[in-house]
Amino acid sequence: MMPKWIAILYSLIFVLALLRCFKSKGHIIKIIAFPLIFAGLAWWNFNLASKMYKHGLWLWAVGGVTGFVEGLISTKKLGLRADKKKWRIELPGSILMLVLSTLLFCLENLIYFFESAAIPLLNAKVFIMATILVSGWVAGMVMGRHLNYLKKYAKAGHTDLV
Repeated sequence: MMPKWIAILYSLIFVLALLRCFKSKGHIIKIIAFPLIFAGLAWWNFNLASKMYKHGLWLWAVGGVTGFVEGLISTKKLGLRADKKKWRIELPGSILMLVLSTLLFCLENLIYFFESAAIPLLNAKVFIMATILVSGWVAGMVMGRHLNYLKKYAKAGHTDLV
């Protein structure tokens, strides 16, 4: 069974990701905090799956690097506005965070379901390897996107955001 604190955390992330579907303004701290939360959850998934596969760290790293590059590329053409005096940023809306958070949540639920139901698929190396790879990819994607947002924020001119 999934721990309650993880379910609550995923619920909060789902709400935040739902809000990210629309253009949003916020403090620059959210650009730093969101990837750290996602990386922590992806690491949690990795820890669950890596107990059964000893080369999991390499797979997680490959998924992370791939996701990171894809995250950088996916935000390359997106524009943003920056209020340098108030440390605020306006980001364009994107459904990707909602998709990624839903993917991570479903993956987490599958792992706990297979574990509690004693389904042999959980011990299949292909499933474990895919879980580790996807967890790393999600963490890398979020980090790549947000790093690109930080770079764009640093290069952007000042605009007053209300």
